[in-house]
Amino acid sequence: MSFASRYLFQGIDYSNGKPVLNPEADLSAGPIGAKLWVNHDLDLRVSNEFDFSLLHEWKAKKFSLTTGYTYLWYPHREGWDPSQEFYLEASREGALNPSLSVHYDFDAGMGSYSTFGLSRGFERPIGTFTLGANLFYQDHYYGLSGFPSTEWNVHYEKSFHHNTLTPSLSRFVTWTNGGFRDENAVKSAWLFAFQVGRDF
Repeated sequence: MSFASRYLFQGIDYSNGKPVLNPEADLSAGPIGAKLWVNHDLDLRVSNEFDFSLLHEWKAKKFSLTTGYTYLWYPHREGWDPSQEFYLEASREGALNPSLSVHYDFDAGMGSYSTFGLSRGFERPIGTFTLGANLFYQDHYYGLSGFPSTEWNVHYEKSFHHNTLTPSLSRFVTWTNGGFRDENAVKSAWLFAFQVGRDF
């Protein structure tokens, strides 16, 4: 379960600056997994996004590769049609832990969005601190192409028994480019999130 000060997707605000809750459930059997992610708008008091995913993960030494399918459903969002996408996520363990994810929406969005990330963790007796950065890009996703924003973040993670606590702070920095200008311009914003997880 995560609490977030707003719902930011690639720096774009989908909750009008209001806080949200994001319940998530993950099931796995070997390399096969399933995931349900929900966005619950605390201001409107409705759950207005449900993401259902099926995935397969491969690992080889320091490399990790995940392929998957997601069905996206948007109740309580007028004019928002359900959509579907395939995605590929790749990462490598190292000094900066580079990662790349590419999602192709072949339904309502008819385009792709990608994220390139770097991060560095620092383990301490009190927990793990991680500094990270993400660069977001969209290619004709819902008719928009360009770089909506970059994200600069810091995470703290503390595990005990089967529980994990993860507070984080992010700064999304934007600039005018491609389709993200005029009425489609994205505003820079801060995001605070607090996540509680439990393994069974």
